[in-house]
Amino acid sequence: MNKPKINTKQKKFIDNIVYENDSNTTAYKKAYNNNNTNSSAVNACNLLRKPNVKDYYKQKLEELEEKQILSLEQRNKILSSIALEQDTKKADKIKAIDVLNKADKVYTDNVIDSNITVTLDSKLQDWSK
Repeated sequence: MNKPKINTKQKKFIDNIVYENDSNTTAYKKAYNNNNTNSSAVNACNLLRKPNVKDYYKQKLEELEEKQILSLEQRNKILSSIALEQDTKKADKIKAIDVLNKADKVYTDNVIDSNITVTLDSKLQDWSK
């Protein structure tokens, strides 16, 4: 994704919203050293309407979201450590191993062949008409 062109204060404004969980007004106050709540609220709203600032905000949210999702390898390492940890309860170890087995498709489904041919003898064929 291309980086939107924004200035340092705009970047600080968005970073305060995304990473510090500041309200728009508080983030604007911090980034622009503005202590007037009313003007900060209006300016923050106007700033978020600018396409380049809005794009940077979306990009930062996506990056944050990606960091919060465990990769397959990370999940496997966590489950493996649970299964191998000596202090873990036996039921938790079994559950961790079970989840790993399911993820790795160790278990197979029992599939019953459903292609059954039924042949009626002549007496039954007459009766079914």
